[in-house]
Amino acid sequence: MLIRTYADIEKLDGDDALSEAERLLLENCRIGKVTILGDGSLPEGPNQERTIRAPLLRYLILGGCNTFQVHQWGVVLHGAYISEELDLRFAQRLSAVSLYCCAFHYPIAARQASFEFLQLSGCSLAALDAHGAVIKGGGSLDRVKSSGEISFAGASIGGQLSLRFADLRTEDRQTFTAQDACISSGVFLDGLVSRGEVSFSGADIGGQLSFKMAELYAFSNGDALDIEGATIKGDVFGEGAKCFGRLSMASANVTGSISLRGGNLSALEKTALNLQAATVKGAVYLD
Repeated sequence: MLIRTYADIEKLDGDDALSEAERLLLENCRIGKVTILGDGSLPEGPNQERTIRAPLLRYLILGGCNTFQVHQWGVVLHGAYISEELDLRFAQRLSAVSLYCCAFHYPIAARQASFEFLQLSGCSLAALDAHGAVIKGGGSLDRVKSSGEISFAGASIGGQLSLRFADLRTEDRQTFTAQDACISSGVFLDGLVSRGEVSFSGADIGGQLSFKMAELYAFSNGDALDIEGATIKGDVFGEGAKCFGRLSMASANVTGSISLRGGNLSALEKTALNLQAATVKGAVYLD
């Protein structure tokens, strides 16, 4: 099912008719009001009261149409279960997206999409492909749980990128990549738990990189955190972090200092910490 216009919505009837939850979301997006389904917590599975169809959500994220225009605040939704795949590939001028504690059973496809702002705090994801996406404001994935790879490779983010206390797990080698991404402000991975490689190799980070108290587990003998060749225009904070696998900052350019005080770095066969050919203009603390 594809929803392009409000006329497509009006045609829905019978078993395809809008649910009460979908009608509420539609009206709230028109007037700029927050939509909270149930108690707003993360749903355990689909149910009539909290399920939102992905094509309807896509229509609203795209701003609606001439007949039905989404409020300038964009889509603000708590506690929904999103059925079907949310496909935003190559979509331009998307409204602000603020989703809290929403469950996505299928991957989110947002390759080369253009957002005003992207917030997925507390959401449960199957995977997210935002390769080459443009996010005018920041991106927040705090407390996200993901069972597949999250990719912001080559993305352009006009604010900060945050994955504080996220829980990332995948059967593949990488759980998260922002390889070659351009991030105007800081990156915050504090409290992140990742079972798979986290990569910012070649990224340009306009502020600090912080992964305090993170727990990063590499697969087999891979990298736990890969920052090779990255430019970080601020400090690197990894106090109390645990890296089970190599922490690689080879050829990185750090404008500030690096602090790994109280950290735990462990690698079975590789070097645990690689700073080969890195440039660090400040101090390095390994207390």
